[in-house]
Amino acid sequence: WATSISYARANAPEGMEASLQSIVSGIYWGLGKGCGGILSGLSWQYIGARQTFRVSAGVSLGGCLLFFIAQRLLQQTRCEVRKTTVPITPASEAYLIESATGQEN
Repeated sequence: WATSISYARANAPEGMEASLQSIVSGIYWGLGKGCGGILSGLSWQYIGARQTFRVSAGVSLGGCLLFFIAQRLLQQTRCEVRKTTVPITPASEAYLIESATGQEN
């Protein structure tokens, strides 16, 4: 929960942080909890407690695997982006040298 709010705030456009945090809160507390309660209640009624637990465990495991795969794919993409090089011009080289040494030419 806290991570999703932090993520929403960090990635919101300037001036829209509170709005995006409100949207995330509404989805989490309203939609997520409401649908979860209804679906688990129906599942409990029709297939029983034991099967409801097994289905919930399977869905959780599936979500965990999807998250793991997505993280691995994103990590590979980030590594490839880091491998790209930026050409250094004489002006940028002079700036880098000045920044590193603290001296101006």
